[in-house]
Amino acid sequence: MPDYAFHNGQIIEPWVLLEPLGKGGNSQVWKARHEDGRVASVKFSIRKKSNKRYQRFIDEVKLHGTLAPHPGVLPMYAYCLPEQPGNKAPSWLSMPVATPIRDALNEDFELERVVEAIAEVAETLVWLSNQKIYHRDIKPANLYYYDGHWVLGDLGLATFPEKSSVTSSSERLGHHRQPSVAADHNRGHRSLRFHHHAEEDSHRPRHGVAERKYVEG
Repeated sequence: MPDYAFHNGQIIEPWVLLEPLGKGGNSQVWKARHEDGRVASVKFSIRKKSNKRYQRFIDEVKLHGTLAPHPGVLPMYAYCLPEQPGNKAPSWLSMPVATPIRDALNEDFELERVVEAIAEVAETLVWLSNQKIYHRDIKPANLYYYDGHWVLGDLGLATFPEKSSVTSSSERLGHHRQPSVAADHNRGHRSLRFHHHAEEDSHRPRHGVAERKYVEG
């Protein structure tokens, strides 16, 4: 169970929550309006500071801040790590509202565009692995199209040399057991290939079945 919960219209200075965009075991992502009028995607930690999982959020902010200038990583606008986070003043990081990869590809599905997306994401993964940084959670829900680039999002499970702690291979995240860190550099590329085939297959007409778009959920 989350330590904190949020709802539409809630005011968490300097944000007003507009609609949920996603959630995970340690956070919730909301489309929110800043007090200056701009709209962003804001990831809120749902863990108390005393919860050991809270450190993962701090690690994510730390990593995101160093990678955000790279065109293959979704930028981070700002972040807030209160001394005493709570339901009314949780920790957060804000990012632009990007287009999920499935939505971007479904707008005009072309093989050339799919290849372009895979190539750009793969290039970013190679760049990360050269610095011993591994995303560890490559899937369509964490891939986006933003500002003319295919980008990675959600660095919550990423590992990097300065990370305070790494999720153990025996710890469960939701209904899934976390994979070991040892094979991460190969797993990211295999996962990318798998999702490419799944995405391509979702657009392929089947015998006796009308072609349909894949709708997440």
